[in-house]
Amino acid sequence: MKKSRSLQKFLWILGLCVLMTLGTALGQEPVETKAVQDVKIESEVQSATDSLARMLETHVGLTRQLQARKAELKKAATPDLKDEISADISRLQESIGALEKNFEKISTGIDLDRFDTVKEPEFDWKREILDLLSPIIQQLKSMTDRPRQLEKLRSELAYYQSRMPIAKTAVANIQNLISQTEDAQLKAQLNKLKEKWLKRSDQINNQLTVVQYQLEQKSREKKSFWETGQMLVQSFFKSRGRNFILATASFVLTWILFRLAYRLIVRIRPQRRIEHPPIYTRLFDIGYRLLTVIGAVAAFLFVLYIAGDWVLLSLFIIFLLGFAWAAKQNVPRFWQEIRLMINLGPVRENERIVHDGIPWRVVSLNFYSQLENPLLKGGRLRIPLNEFVDKTSRPFGPDEPWFPCREKDWVILSDNTRGQVMTQTPESVQLLLYGGSVKTYSTGDFLSQNPTNISSGFSLKSTFGIDYKHQAQCTQEIPEQLKQMLQRELVKAGYGDNLAAVNAEFSQASASSLDIDIIAVFSGNAAKDYVALTRALQSIAVDACNRYGWEIPFAQVTVHPAGSWAGKTLEPEAG
Repeated sequence: MKKSRSLQKFLWILGLCVLMTLGTALGQEPVETKAVQDVKIESEVQSATDSLARMLETHVGLTRQLQARKAELKKAATPDLKDEISADISRLQESIGALEKNFEKISTGIDLDRFDTVKEPEFDWKREILDLLSPIIQQLKSMTDRPRQLEKLRSELAYYQSRMPIAKTAVANIQNLISQTEDAQLKAQLNKLKEKWLKRSDQINNQLTVVQYQLEQKSREKKSFWETGQMLVQSFFKSRGRNFILATASFVLTWILFRLAYRLIVRIRPQRRIEHPPIYTRLFDIGYRLLTVIGAVAAFLFVLYIAGDWVLLSLFIIFLLGFAWAAKQNVPRFWQEIRLMINLGPVRENERIVHDGIPWRVVSLNFYSQLENPLLKGGRLRIPLNEFVDKTSRPFGPDEPWFPCREKDWVILSDNTRGQVMTQTPESVQLLLYGGSVKTYSTGDFLSQNPTNISSGFSLKSTFGIDYKHQAQCTQEIPEQLKQMLQRELVKAGYGDNLAAVNAEFSQASASSLDIDIIAVFSGNAAKDYVALTRALQSIAVDACNRYGWEIPFAQVTVHPAGSWAGKTLEPEAG
């Protein structure tokens, strides 16, 4: 008891801690000191300002180069020279555009590519088919957005870092050539090429600066596992978790309202409470239950639709489609179950069915059906309806037995076990044997032993032989004397009230003796003395031989099985 109370206290404390944690996640953001925040903000602003200043200088230089090349294009004399200058102008314009875009990206602190993305208006029927899955895919992408951005920035950083030494090597090689040549025309051409590679180096350096800045900014946004967990919980309960809870509450509330309405209908129409309602009532019950499920599911979907939560709505619709696809394979079985519920199937109410080797009466058929056996302790079972799809029942007569015995009855099994039934349930049967030991059978194994119930009455048959010198008396005189002595001795032994009949008859002339059969019939009250009575018959027969001088051949006394009143064979236990 103390351990149980301690466990309850621990669970209460744990629950309070969880609630406090959720409250913190819902109501507060991770708190940092003002000094730390100021240092971070100042560092970020300084880094951004430096990067923007370098980019602005580069932009001014590129703009001047562009204007100079445009002026050269107007003075160009040959088509080849015009083509070369035009190509340089295009490259400069592209570089200036990229630089301006990066300048705006750092200044605003947002991803312009994602901001300026425009949805393609073209119709794609394949995409329309996958529209149901797109909210889920977008949700998964958003969950992994930060790691993917970090990996992309690292890849870009590695790319530009690998290109920077190449550009510097090219510039160094060109400068080396310029210093070693005296040809003015060659020097002029090499200087142009050097300027070209210096521009490329500056562009790479600018891109490297932008990527490094973005990577540092993303890295500073990294939070601890605890902070991330708090944000996830907060986000869940602010949006999707709230929608799911509201949808589930609407599902449960709709289900309860339908069930209350059904109870009201039953209360208004008492004839619905009869044990075996008519078919139209059963059809109404099935239709009403189907309507209850449809209404509750519709309420769940409606709440998600109103909330605009397309992720949960898509997941639930996919679940419904999968359930419908799986149920398609079981339509014939569902039809069989519906027939059972309206009492038109192979198993019907108030009929007899054998389940697990035991006979039962079908009390009711429903999603969980009721079976009953009046002779078993706890003899009422709830069985799922699908268990009866492949079974059949039949009408039964008023005198049909539901079990071969009752508690306190004496039985004899085919394995020669003899005892009194102490308990019989749907699972097991216990027998009290001579001497007080208890033997347990599973109910199915007990029935397979073909139990003989001797509590309803039984008969014993005992055979013994006399010498051939009594041949003249063995058919009339000896059997009559033996019968009278059996009658007197059994009454004297206290079995008179339970003795229904006793007789002695000549049986046969065997090889060494003349055999006489003793038959005694007893009521069920003497069942507990079955073994003692078997021995008593032989004892009285020997006493009669001593009294009347009948000789018994050596080793001729035998005991044979006798039939009960029902005509079943009994085998008395020797000793």
